[in-house]
Amino acid sequence: MARRRGTSRRSSPPADRAGGRRLTRRRFVALLAAGATAAFASPALATGTKTTGKTAAKTGAAPMSQKVAKGLEEGKQSTAKTLKTIRNYDLPPGSEQAFAFHPLPPRRRS
Repeated sequence: MARRRGTSRRSSPPADRAGGRRLTRRRFVALLAAGATAAFASPALATGTKTTGKTAAKTGAAPMSQKVAKGLEEGKQSTAKTLKTIRNYDLPPGSEQAFAFHPLPPRRRS
């Protein structure tokens, strides 16, 4: 008896309840990304609290401390300096590429 391509001998995973079909990896990642985007876009809605339209400054959130602000500024300056150094580095004409992307062929399932 020949098996259909893409099936396994193991029992099939349970069907998702809403559509009665299997939840694929691609669908799962899409749902995960949509959920993360929704949570990031509106944290108040994600946590179930009411939104009042007030910003963090208006609600009495603690302002950033001087040490944290100084650390962030130093990090930004360090990153900018590093990027400037990399961008200003002159490569000799005809030099080799640092890397080349070669996609791997898909694995055969057995």
